[in-house]
Amino acid sequence: MADFGRRGIKLTILHIVRQSSGGIKKHVVSLVGALSTNHSQILASSEDIYQMLPMEAKQQVSSVPLSIGDRAGIADILSGIRLGWTARKRNVRIIHCHGYMASVVGLAAARVSSAALIITAHNLFPLSSTNPPKTTAQFILKKASQIIAVSDAVKESLLSAGVPLDQIKIVPNGINPSYFQKICRQEARKLLNISPSAEIVFCASRLTKVKGIEYLIEAASQLTKSRTTLQIIIAGEGPDRTKLEDKARELCGDRIAFIGHRDDIPTLLAAADAAVIPSLSEGLPMFLLESMAAGKAVVASSVGGIPDVLEDGKNGILVVPADAEALALGIERVLSSPELSAKLGEAARRLVENDFTIERMVERTKEVYHCAVS
Repeated sequence: MADFGRRGIKLTILHIVRQSSGGIKKHVVSLVGALSTNHSQILASSEDIYQMLPMEAKQQVSSVPLSIGDRAGIADILSGIRLGWTARKRNVRIIHCHGYMASVVGLAAARVSSAALIITAHNLFPLSSTNPPKTTAQFILKKASQIIAVSDAVKESLLSAGVPLDQIKIVPNGINPSYFQKICRQEARKLLNISPSAEIVFCASRLTKVKGIEYLIEAASQLTKSRTTLQIIIAGEGPDRTKLEDKARELCGDRIAFIGHRDDIPTLLAAADAAVIPSLSEGLPMFLLESMAAGKAVVASSVGGIPDVLEDGKNGILVVPADAEALALGIERVLSSPELSAKLGEAARRLVENDFTIERMVERTKEVYHCAVS
């Protein structure tokens, strides 16, 4: 496939992303930052996403403030029309929407500008929420030039929704592995004021029902009875935080700490003995790749794109979703065997370093761009 940079073909790309936390935001920042050396880009998003870009990328990327509502509506279509006129003036060739809600705006922009519409599907279809409605999302997906699925599981869900196979390309998420290998366990625990002898299980997640945190709390209530130094640390925000904190206090006392949004995930991972992902549905979670890059044993639900990456007993532990007892047994399995934990973590680290880097993600994305404009 063509390397646009080497061939001197400079595209103007409009990225549209809904204000978000966690994985999609990290994905967009990594992609836009890496593409900024060869392509002109416009980032239509909330201001905080633009501010996360590296300084050198900010100099190459134009920012257009955009707020996408919680429910797809006429305001989003009007925003798309305005963006479409901006795209026409800037000679945008590709409109790249990150997520289903962003695609509502993106379709309107593509219709006005005649640019190719690309949608990255980060989650399984149909969505756990009703926004946008299933029929609306199906209509938009079928209008896209290309759809990027972040995992084979996402691809299969799109095919089930009636999206043609030739429209879908798999481009797994990518990270910078070295970013999660800069600090050792001892130093991280000193920075975070964590006892060297404590057992730490770490989870970073949006606090919503689909992330399965309630099952982690129930699993912790079983584990903490016998593991006297075990502490569960949960980073992230979300609408269910208060309810989850109340449940954690009731079942586990002070053994679960909700620490809110954090920018020091690499340090928290370095301090942890294991990482856990108790989700009920996933595309390909960034926290999974980050934990693997940090060399941690990961205990995760066997849902969505997670089994595409984790092989049970080889580079992680897979458990049945929505099952607190299975989750507790998986966590117990890695905590009780440092040898197994080290083996899983090392295999996980090697896999991410070989197959899930930002560079590989960007090259695969460029191939999709090439297909869309050829």
